[in-house]
Amino acid sequence: MKEMIEKTAVRICFMLSALLLAITACGPDPFFIPVKHIDGVPDTGVEGKILPLNGKVTPDFATYKDISWIVTDNGNTVAVIKENRLVAVDSGLVSIRAVIANGTAEGRDYTQDFIVTIREIKVINNILELEQYLSAQPANTPGYPYFIKLELDFNGVASTLNNYPDKYVGLDFSNTIQTIMENTFFNCKSIVEVTIPVNVKAIGALAFCNCYGLTSVTFEGFISFASFADDAFPGDLRDKYMTGGIGTYITNAPADDNSVWKKQ
Repeated sequence: MKEMIEKTAVRICFMLSALLLAITACGPDPFFIPVKHIDGVPDTGVEGKILPLNGKVTPDFATYKDISWIVTDNGNTVAVIKENRLVAVDSGLVSIRAVIANGTAEGRDYTQDFIVTIREIKVINNILELEQYLSAQPANTPGYPYFIKLELDFNGVASTLNNYPDKYVGLDFSNTIQTIMENTFFNCKSIVEVTIPVNVKAIGALAFCNCYGLTSVTFEGFISFASFADDAFPGDLRDKYMTGGIGTYITNAPADDNSVWKKQ
């Protein structure tokens, strides 16, 4: 009986091996799942700012999903990609290509092209310039803000922004600013994005609270726990930054004390 069982097991192994050889000889791996599409790639950036390049591969269970990126045409933007991050010196259009090695078939890459609009950032040196700039711009939407770099102290900035509630802005700050004081941008509803540069070492209480449009905050440097007021931003942003570090954080519930932020 034992000998018969052993012979049967040998026959089964032989048959399975023969079947696998036959499948291999017939063509490509029958279990290979090709890439069909890439979604969720950002289509807008800002000159001089890092834009992380991310994408969602469809189907989720594709055999290969690792994306690499190349610039195919940088126009006049002087754009480069390094470690899946795009940086452009000037505004304009950048053509990029996503590549998934072996994504279509073994030995055949999957590629998909995208166009990224790099937007200008306006440098503002005084309150009069800010007033003139905002007054000259048409009303916009939160998804397409005007990007402003404030090369001035903050006196009068919040009230000027609030004079134009239909002019949504993204804010960057001077390389000389070290502290954003308490209440600085409290109740500025037109702010939708903020970049905190590496030179900022402290953010005061309620600095960005009640900013009902603020959904994206980028930290370019380190701020200590003691110098970052727990209520400088609504929700759990300080805690997420303390664990996540440098990068961009987004939320779907701005100005909510219970808003949850996540790192991109």
